Amino acid sequence: MAPNKSSRIWGFLKVDEITDTDTGKVQLYSTKGKLLAESTDSNWTITDSELFTQLYNSSLSGSEQLTVDQLTEKFYLEGVPLFNEDRALILNDTTKYESPLQAEQLQTHYSTKQMVPYVVNPTTGQVVNNNGTVTNFNPYSAQPQTLTSGPVNFLSNDAFPLTASANFGVDPIGETSIPLTNDSDGIIPAQTKAAAQAASVRELRYPLANLQELGFDYIRITAHEYFAPGADANFANLAENSGAGRLGTPQGSVLLPMQPAIQESTSVSWGPDSLNAIQGALAAAAGGAIEDLSKFDLTGAATGLLENIKLSAQDLISDDNMVPFVKAYFAGQAVGANIVARSTGSVLNPNMELLFQGPTLRQFNFNFKLCPRELGEADVCRSIIKFFKKHMAPLSSKTAAFLYTPNIFTLEYIFGDSNEQHPFLPKFKPMALTTFNANYTPDNFYMTHPDGSMTSYGLTMSFMEIEPIYQEDQTLEENALNMGY
Repeated sequence: MAPNKSSRIWGFLKVDEITDTDTGKVQLYSTKGKLLAESTDSNWTITDSELFTQLYNSSLSGSEQLTVDQLTEKFYLEGVPLFNEDRALILNDTTKYESPLQAEQLQTHYSTKQMVPYVVNPTTGQVVNNNGTVTNFNPYSAQPQTLTSGPVNFLSNDAFPLTASANFGVDPIGETSIPLTNDSDGIIPAQTKAAAQAASVRELRYPLANLQELGFDYIRITAHEYFAPGADANFANLAENSGAGRLGTPQGSVLLPMQPAIQESTSVSWGPDSLNAIQGALAAAAGGAIEDLSKFDLTGAATGLLENIKLSAQDLISDDNMVPFVKAYFAGQAVGANIVARSTGSVLNPNMELLFQGPTLRQFNFNFKLCPRELGEADVCRSIIKFFKKHMAPLSSKTAAFLYTPNIFTLEYIFGDSNEQHPFLPKFKPMALTTFNANYTPDNFYMTHPDGSMTSYGLTMSFMEIEPIYQEDQTLEENALNMGY
């Protein structure tokens, strides 16, 4: 009874699984009997990466082909948790062993020594996580049960035989994947650095595999309350607050896989401007009057303005050749027509120049496709969609007379090796989520899992930074290990 054969469709590729209850080892074979990957504990080895990639690409039916490295990353990120579940479904089933005593002995070994993911300790109810760590207590608060027949459903308060695959040891928000230890205050998380940063707020992630612990790069999007700084008596302080000063209390984070197309676009606004001879002369006259006004000489300012305009007009018409142009120019201004060109066949030199008009706000668009493969992942996909819809919506006052600014977001490209800002990707300033679209049938046909969850979701988001990028911002990042803003 040691070897047990099962099959799984991973993506569109059918894989045969051989699980040995005597050793806890699982091997993945192609339908033609070629060994593709194997595992005896929480670590996996791809035995023939080129063949595995070829078979997977052949199953895609014309879709974008994966490289060996891409297939390897996809396997460890998406495939391993599924194959671990399939193996645990067999190892947790006492009917797959020679006797109940052998089942109890081997299951104890797999859950305490060999650390096979999702295997349940028959005595304590402890569960091995996907990364090989084990909780120091039953994370589902079920009392230890005596195994009789059938695998244990440790998601309920009582053990009973299952008729379908369970969501072994996976918490939709990632909390039970954190190793636990005891201290004087009870049981507390021994959190990784990335988990500690989000310990005070809810963290959703897709896929359920722990991206931080697997070392994969990812995108972290965190919602923050919008902080309005208030105003002083003269409202002078409002122009001094930066976008970072608008960040209030964090409200939760979402971790999503990196996108295949990552780009940024930075622009500033420039535009043409004109100043002809007549406008220049009038500007000079106005400038003299403004100088008198700055000395609080109101009478002198008014008198000076009229005198300066008179002198400027005399200078313009002192040249007999300019008289027709000046006359036609002001006649055209009076009726809103180009009298100069119509009457003289020429135009005033506009002295056109390209001038800086101001900065612009950067906008970023993201597209994610979520394909839940189990109940826990379907739940987290639903929570992610509700997360963005909630935090981009404005809040109303108690009397509904006012609306408060929606929450704003911070976005980060995280480097998996350090769980810090990616050293070769850009940074973002705080952003507003301006558009969020959820497509519940992105493959253009309606299909659901048995529980009613959709087989895939397409999410499209548009973010816009709430303040421009200034040269000082880039200067501060010159020596930092990132690409700046």
